[in-house]
Formats: sequence, structure tokens, C-alpha cells
Amino acid sequence: MDMAPRSPDTAPKRPEQWSDWRTKRRSWFFYPFALFDWSCSWGIYYVGDWALLRLVDNLAKLSVVVVVFLFFWEAGDRAKDRHYRAWQVINESEGKASTGGRIEALEDLVRDRVSLEFVQLPTAQLPRLQGSGATLSKSNLRATFLIYAKLGSAYLDSHPSG
Repeated sequence: MDMAPRSPDTAPKRPEQWSDWRTKRRSWFFYPFALFDWSCSWGIYYVGDWALLRLVDNLAKLSVVVVVFLFFWEAGDRAKDRHYRAWQVINESEGKASTGGRIEALEDLVRDRVSLEFVQLPTAQLPRLQGSGATLSKSNLRATFLIYAKLGSAYLDSHPSG
């Protein structure tokens, strides 16, 4: 990161004088906006060559790179958190007949190819469950309402208790 003054071709161009600037804008409606724009262009001209501003500019660019890196770095933690919440919904609704978000939680886990071994879903209402490819071995699905559920290529082994 070079902190030397900018070369003349990269230095901010000197803005026009107000009298020249004003003659180019004929509408008085836009006068306050033009005045603000002209003032900002002079402000940029005066502070545009400060080393501190170049440092802040470079730090801002670096922060974008860091944020993108952290986004991908934490992807596994976000997936783990999503799975934890899905299991929490399934476990909290155990023994209840209503769906209570169970269908969406189960579908999310199946979509992420998480094994549903030993899941307890007796008497659960799971109509239209999209569970194709699910691993439900040794799960308790006794008296579970699965009308119109899609469990194609799902692994359904018997529950240990029968």
C-alpha cells in the first residue's frame, strides 16, 4: 500500500467555479441540489489526496474480502444450527398429533441428507411429507398419518420394539 501522493493523472480534477457551474444548470428547482453537488465536488477535491482517506478506502475494500471469507467459513456452522433447530422442532412436538412445523423440519433434514434414524414419530400427522431418500431405519412410525407422503427410495427398517 503506497502512501505517496497521487500522480497528476489520478489526482482529483479541480472543479469548476460556481459561476461556470451555475450557467450550465438553468432550472431554479434544482438549484439546492446543484449547490450541494458543487460543494461536495470541492470537498472531494480538497481532501481527495489525504493519505488517511486512502487508508480508509483500502481498509473498506479489505473488509469486504474479510466478510466474504467469513461467510463461507461459517457455512458449516449455519447448517449445523439449522439442523439443531429442526431437531428441536421435531423433539418438542413428540407425542402431539398436530404437525407443529414437523413436516418442514423433517423435509429440511431429508433435503440436507441428515439421517433420521431412531426418530420418534408415533401418532404424528405428516400428510404430504416429502421424504424421498430419507433414512428412517429403526424409527417409530407407529400410527403415524402419512397419507400422500412421498417416501420413494426411503430406507424404512423396523423399529426395535416391533
